[in-house]
Amino acid sequence: MLKVMIVEDEDIVRDEIKHLIDWEYHGFALIAEARNGREGLRLFEEQNPDIIISDIKMPVLGGLEMTAGILGRQKNKKIILLTAFGDFDFAREAIKLGIHSYVLKHELDSEILVEELNKAKQQIEQEESAGYLARKEHLRMFLKRAAS
Repeated sequence: MLKVMIVEDEDIVRDEIKHLIDWEYHGFALIAEARNGREGLRLFEEQNPDIIISDIKMPVLGGLEMTAGILGRQKNKKIILLTAFGDFDFAREAIKLGIHSYVLKHELDSEILVEELNKAKQQIEQEESAGYLARKEHLRMFLKRAAS
């Protein structure tokens, strides 16, 4: 199961996201939730989630700043940013940071959430598979040289 964290300053929205899908049924474990980016960074360090669903605009530390902090530490994390704003500047900055996806809050429903989570899951699996194959090939070459 992939671990998911929600970072959202509005309690009602965070609660809605938590109850939007059956997390375990879809192969995810909802492991943490935070009210702002600073709390999100702290929980990220403690819990090491695979996927982070976060609002962009939050008090204390916003989603873009939190994303920069997370991806600066671990590039393989998948971040789904949510916003109530259709402002392209936010989207452009998010894309530069390397987020997985960008979703408007008013469009988020169970189908879209599952679709975005599954895309992130597929990408994680592909990256892990590529890493495994690269390590296997490296070991094969090492053993071949050692045998020579």
